[in-house]
Parts: sequence; structure tokens; C-alpha cells
Amino acid sequence: GYVTFAVNQWPPLADFLGIKDDHQVQGAVMVGYPKFSYKRIPQRNKADIVFFT
Repeated sequence: GYVTFAVNQWPPLADFLGIKDDHQVQGAVMVGYPKFSYKRIPQRNKADIVFFT
């Protein structure tokens, strides 16, 4: 939400990222490794996921 809104509303950011004027950002994914590791991650129930193929 924040990245797509910012890129579409602030032309200097779109220019910095190389987005053409006639294009629009529809989504963004941030990937990588965290700089810090968290020692006390809260316990959570196992996710109940069903995959359809």
C-alpha cells in the first residue's frame, strides 16, 4: 500500500525507480534478509492452509 501509493503520487520517486510516465505501479514486494533477529517471537498456532491444484 505505502510503496504503490507513494510511487504513483510522487513523480520524483517514480523517476528514481525508473518507472515511465505512462506506467502505473500496481503492487510491490519487499524481499531480503532482516538486519536484526528477534529473540522473543510470540508463539502462534500452526496455520491451517488448504492448497487447491
